[in-house]
Amino acid sequence: MAKTAKLAVLGVTLLLSTTLVWAASAAQAQRPDPAGIFQLVQEREGRSACWGVVIRLSRLAFRPSIEGTQLAIRDDKHNHDLRGVMRWAVDNAGKRLTIQWQAGKGDFGTGNGVRVCVERSAFHDGSQPSNERECWQIGTDLL
Repeated sequence: MAKTAKLAVLGVTLLLSTTLVWAASAAQAQRPDPAGIFQLVQEREGRSACWGVVIRLSRLAFRPSIEGTQLAIRDDKHNHDLRGVMRWAVDNAGKRLTIQWQAGKGDFGTGNGVRVCVERSAFHDGSQPSNERECWQIGTDLL
């Protein structure tokens, strides 16, 4: 009998959790994510750190894939090119570019930042920036 009571409580808990997730999703759909660059904070190797960045667009849109020649990823501390140790992907809507360290390739360390520049050719036609490239910069110490 005790097991039945626990399962019933668990069933109610799951139902409530599902409802809360749906409610949060509906609220998020009504307000768009802000545009800009944001830290990608993940837990890896037992520690939480900035393991990459996310760039979100509002009026522009990225092409479905971005070639390495259309992208510059540089660390601020040493001005190193990070393209060889990072991976990147564009979401289906072309509004979000996620850049992150490849597993086992390192991290930003402390007191660092990252600069990302994307060439005009990496944006959809009709949605291209007026500049030849768009650039973003952010510190990588946890905010």
